[in-house]
Amino acid sequence: WLKARDPESGVRDFEALDQLARLQGLVLQQDIAMPANNRTLVWQKMDRA
Repeated sequence: WLKARDPESGVRDFEALDQLARLQGLVLQQDIAMPANNRTLVWQKMDRA
């Protein structure tokens, strides 16, 4: 559905997205496989104590 609505939608470059998240102090916590070749990615802000 999403691709039919807008072919440019969705994450195409996980490595670039993860790098941006790390620059903001986020660390990938979960990469969950979903139906139809989808993924749920969960980042968490890390404390800088």
